[in-house]
Amino acid sequence: MFASGAGFVGNPDKLRWQYETQSRDDLRLEFARKLICDKLRNSLVTLQSSLP
Repeated sequence: MFASGAGFVGNPDKLRWQYETQSRDDLRLEFARKLICDKLRNSLVTLQSSLP
């Protein structure tokens, strides 16, 4: 467990993943691609259900 002076407690595995992802261009790009694809997919679903 990780705790900061502000009382924040973090999941060590998630923090490790975040630090590793931030330090490597290939992992950052992979994460960004997945996020962008998910957002586009969800936007299409929203548009399809909202427009006549």
